[in-house]
Amino acid sequence: MGQKELQRELLAVFTVASHSGREYVSGLFRRLANDLNWRLHLVAPEDFTARSLRTGNGRPYDGIIVSMPGTPDAMKALARSDIPTVLVNIEDASLAARERNVSAVWLDNGDIGRVGAEHLLAQGEFKSFAFVHKNTREFFSRERESSFRSTLAKRGIVSTAFDPATNDATTLAAWLKALPKPAAVMAATDERAVECLRACRAAKIEVPNQIAILGVGDDMSRSKLLPVPLSSVRPNYAQAGFLAMQELDRLYAMRGRRKYQEIVVPADGVSLRDSTKPALSASHLVRNALAFIEQNADRDLTPQTVTSHLGKSRRLVELRFGEICHKTVRMAIEDCRLAKACPRLRQTDGNVRQVAAELQFRSANALTRIFKRHFGKTITAWLVSEAGKSGQPSTAARQRRKATGKRPDSRPKPRTA
Repeated sequence: MGQKELQRELLAVFTVASHSGREYVSGLFRRLANDLNWRLHLVAPEDFTARSLRTGNGRPYDGIIVSMPGTPDAMKALARSDIPTVLVNIEDASLAARERNVSAVWLDNGDIGRVGAEHLLAQGEFKSFAFVHKNTREFFSRERESSFRSTLAKRGIVSTAFDPATNDATTLAAWLKALPKPAAVMAATDERAVECLRACRAAKIEVPNQIAILGVGDDMSRSKLLPVPLSSVRPNYAQAGFLAMQELDRLYAMRGRRKYQEIVVPADGVSLRDSTKPALSASHLVRNALAFIEQNADRDLTPQTVTSHLGKSRRLVELRFGEICHKTVRMAIEDCRLAKACPRLRQTDGNVRQVAAELQFRSANALTRIFKRHFGKTITAWLVSEAGKSGQPSTAARQRRKATGKRPDSRPKPRTA
């Protein structure tokens, strides 16, 4: 009868106070559920010291997974040891230099940046795109920015980035205010995106109508507390935790024969919330309004009819029209209705009463007033100028000529002897 294998001791360095830490641990547990030979010891990064490398009975741990650096002495001791170790999304040159008995699992920051850029591109037409770094400009922030901007560059879009060297709330608010609107902004993390939301609020910038803001992390508990729920790229933390445990199994089984490996985990998509919702994009709003006006230009339309159809406030719709079209909603309605009225006025030789009835103007006088305000001349004067441009008689004149067989200005020919 074979001897039963002793239970292996696993030390996992995670912070469960954060959303990402809890997700990492959930993935780790999912893997451990299929392997009961590991006994888990969870420790916070601040409690991870050189002495932590040994179990309570004084022997080294059989495997270690680290998601956040511990104390400097702990990381140095770990680099000198040969304990099978998996690093999760952290940089440590001394540990990576071990070459054996160590591997790394990375969130694919390039994929996160790409997914963020493609999400914002899909939300509508923006006049500017920008990236906001995490305060410390860590490696993942640089990688996300690089991929975000290169994805946009492939579409011929020039973007910019906020330099955290000049970081303070006032500077950030001024920078956001200076972006051409509507703007699309991706922040390196959810935490940084929240700072952008606060800066926008302080600068009286509407989110997402003037600036769409996208975070990274998908911390739903944080998002629910915000005035504008935050859209966020979802890093696959749980899958990273699962793969870290799977890789540790391999390292342990190969007893130092497995060389350094890197495992990259792509993003899991985007959680769409109000901060980037396309329905609130200025260009989408105006485009939808103009389409509705065009479809209903043959009936009596008012700005209230348009805003009710859109389900938005009159103030918001007027603001968007001013930004995009440089005109009011009423002016857009009149432009469209007159575009339908003009051909009919030509065809009826200026029968204002008939055209006003067909297009449901409130009265012939209403059509006359709107026409003069728009063109700066009466309908009669406009018809004369249009006939002069074409060199052709009016429709009514053509009908009279057809009935009489004579030109309106023809005179009887003198009799000949």
